[in-house]
Amino acid sequence: MKWFLLAFIVYAETGRMDVKFNTALRFDKLDECQIYVKETKPMLEKGIRRSLPEIKELFFRCVSGEQAQELREKMLEKGLTK
Repeated sequence: MKWFLLAFIVYAETGRMDVKFNTALRFDKLDECQIYVKETKPMLEKGIRRSLPEIKELFFRCVSGEQAQELREKMLEKGLTK
């Protein structure tokens, strides 16, 4: 099973929530993903905040490929992503 890193973002002005899927990063095990987040979280946050300075809150989660696909489908159904 493959694991992916997702960033959950809450925007300051609107309170709107968004999810960014990093499909370039794939992990074979959940703990590999979690260790990566733990070791690189400040760098990950800095990069996202540089691109999206209006962020109020930012959370990272490691999810399975199945969970990522389900979330993406739900967001597409609700018109929350393209």
